[in-house]
Amino acid sequence: MIFLPLIKICLALCLSFPPLMAIVPTEFQAIFFAKVIKYVRSPDFSGSKKFSLGLLYDPSSPDSKLHLAELFGEFKKTLEQQKSGSLEFSVVEVTVSNLATSHLDGLYLCKGFSPQKLAELLKIIRSKKLLNFTAEESYFNSGVMLGVKLTEGKTQIILNKSQSDASGIEFDSRFLQVAEIIK
Repeated sequence: MIFLPLIKICLALCLSFPPLMAIVPTEFQAIFFAKVIKYVRSPDFSGSKKFSLGLLYDPSSPDSKLHLAELFGEFKKTLEQQKSGSLEFSVVEVTVSNLATSHLDGLYLCKGFSPQKLAELLKIIRSKKLLNFTAEESYFNSGVMLGVKLTEGKTQIILNKSQSDASGIEFDSRFLQVAEIIK
């Protein structure tokens, strides 16, 4: 008898926080990124032997610092084990203040950026023509190029085609068939 009210409370709490239930595991995000590189059809990526991925975070945001802490070790370990052809990965921390001067090939955007700050950062990212991605759904329609999310237990790849076009980054047709394309 006492379990029924407890189950109802737990169910109500779970349903009240659906974003917590729809988070893509960190390890999968790293594997996803390594796999996506295989489908990039841009001159800047062909023939490269090294790929430097920056994890962009805001040191003034506790959410952003926590997200970086969750991601960094997993991305570093997973990407160093992954092979994408003969491409070697390196993973580095990137702050808002050193983004413009960083030498990167790609960028993961951590959570914790306000819409205004995100808009500023995306201008810099576009000018640098960086392949960029996130698992933050609120960033998808703001101009981040690639996203990954869970919908009803299924992984969904999001491609902001206008952003990839603006950056000169093209994807193989096989990738375009499985991605949800937004403009």
